[in-house]
Amino acid sequence: MTLNALEVAVYVFLTTQPGQAFDCAATETEEIFCTNGIRAGEGRPGMIEMSNGVSIEKTRDGQLRFSTGLTGYRNAIGWIEFSSGMSVRRMNPGLYKFNNGYSCSAEGPAAAHCSRP
Repeated sequence: MTLNALEVAVYVFLTTQPGQAFDCAATETEEIFCTNGIRAGEGRPGMIEMSNGVSIEKTRDGQLRFSTGLTGYRNAIGWIEFSSGMSVRRMNPGLYKFNNGYSCSAEGPAAAHCSRP
């Protein structure tokens, strides 16, 4: 599994709920480094390990399992609602919006930016 900077940025946002903008970028070592100090890499197959101690497992049926116990489900209008009260929706292949006004967008093929517009 090759890590995607936008996907990792969304997971970082969900698990840290930052108060300010941050960027994430892929490196030659196949890790993703974010300007808020979080880095992510592959763990065992299907697993993303983050430097803040959170791991995310992507199951075969497309579900996400966070080591923190965070759970989510897709509601009737396309938002994924999480047990933390956060919701996120994929607006297009390069943009995710959160219910608190923040968004994460792709900045080319190997980078992402999260901020409040």
